[in-house]
Amino acid sequence: MFDKLGQLKDLWQLKNQIQEIKKRLDNMVIKVDSPHHVFEITVSGSQEVKEVAVSELVNNFSREQLAEELKTVINKAVRDSQGYGRSGHGRYGGHGGLFAQSLSDMSFTPLVLSGKTAPRLGLGTWALGGGKDWGPADVPEAENAVHAALDAGICLIDTAPAYGWGRAEELLARALKGRRQQVLLADKCGIVLNEDGRPDHDLRPESVFAQCNTSLSRLQTDYLDIYFIHWPDPKVPLSDALGALEQLKERGKIRALGLCNVNAEQLSRAAAQTSVTCVQNPLSLLDHKQKEVLAVCAEKKIPFMAYGALGGGILSGKYRQEPNFRRGDARRYFYKYYFGTNFDGAQAVAMRVKEAAAQKHCPPSAAALAWTLAQDGVSGALFGARNARQVRENAAALAIGLTERKAAYLEYGN
Repeated sequence: MFDKLGQLKDLWQLKNQIQEIKKRLDNMVIKVDSPHHVFEITVSGSQEVKEVAVSELVNNFSREQLAEELKTVINKAVRDSQGYGRSGHGRYGGHGGLFAQSLSDMSFTPLVLSGKTAPRLGLGTWALGGGKDWGPADVPEAENAVHAALDAGICLIDTAPAYGWGRAEELLARALKGRRQQVLLADKCGIVLNEDGRPDHDLRPESVFAQCNTSLSRLQTDYLDIYFIHWPDPKVPLSDALGALEQLKERGKIRALGLCNVNAEQLSRAAAQTSVTCVQNPLSLLDHKQKEVLAVCAEKKIPFMAYGALGGGILSGKYRQEPNFRRGDARRYFYKYYFGTNFDGAQAVAMRVKEAAAQKHCPPSAAALAWTLAQDGVSGALFGARNARQVRENAAALAIGLTERKAAYLEYGN
């Protein structure tokens, strides 16, 4: 019988994810943690699985479809069980080759929104908003990117009014028409255009209420699964802003609240005031200064969602020489890896990522995302994409892991 069924990293690659299978199955219930949902399957039978019951609808699968898929996969796994086995242990997943990670080796708090466990990857929409930050967006390609994410089981989508100053939200409204119930939708407040047309902080409660109403209208939805404070406002006490979000939650306009770009002290104070559902801070091979925040998250059991895991795209490995972006481009003022000595340092890391990815025949972006997902305490990571191909490349991170040796090499170069 099964002593344990290893955690599944990706429903689309079930055949490669079942671990510790022995020769015989008896009647039992197995709890399966996938990056998309937590559900249970009931397996009955002995040498062969005759029935599989699924306790929760999973994404676009019907219970019957998923049950049949699991039955096929488990029966094949039983036949091939001598070829399967656990690969080592440790922070990045043992010694079973370059990519040999098991989620059960890792420690993090899953992100649960609206009663559903969020996938470990989410689609960020800053680049989809286009505008001065990223240049014009190809709207059909952008909508295809959203559809590709949902089709891959990546149902967590993150946006903000500042992403194209409303264009990202409006694009999502079109792309999600008829599919809103499949999505865990995250939005933000606190960054607005001031009277001079420049970005500014504004977390005054009356402004937060107005920002939320505007976002709901643009998105053509009546609730947000989670609403983040985008950046703390130096002019408004964080407690006041949190109070405004609590009121929005009481009114049913948001179902959870979170914090972006906070330090450990701010997070601790916020957690003492209210229930913080998630923290969203930068974390990548190029920026891993989150030790104190991750410690607070671990102590308070607050999920940590990383953003910037690809360094604004530079870890995709596509830049061989220093690009000449416009002065107002986000890759000059926000992701400062594209010029001068910063570019040289980032390129050194990107080359190591490309080397590791080539050994496993996966996209470099997937290897970089896998490093972020492998960090202790990281519940998930956001990635940007401007088309369906980039979504599919990034989604491959869900099916790979890193050995201790290779993760250290990517990080330190030795």
